[in-house]
Amino acid sequence: CVLAPVRPFQRAWRRQHKERLCQAATLIQAVWRGSRQRSQYLRRRTSIKKIQALARGHSARRRCHSIREDRRKKEEEEARREEARRRAKEEAARLVREA
Repeated sequence: CVLAPVRPFQRAWRRQHKERLCQAATLIQAVWRGSRQRSQYLRRRTSIKKIQALARGHSARRRCHSIREDRRKKEEEEARREEARRRAKEEAARLVREA
């Protein structure tokens, strides 16, 4: 029978074809998973950067507010001292006039 030698050849070809299909499917799956992982990573990294920027901005605004508040208190204290000096001078001048 002529078909007898063809069957082992055909069986081998089918096995090889099936193996190539499995390898192709595995490659497609690996590429897809890698692509999905990269996009997830990039999304997470972008989100983290946004959160960090918000936190840094908040911290900078708090620091700036604190610096302004300290400066304002210092200026008020200096104004009080200046007012006290002026009053002391006026008081001394009044005492000299009365004497």
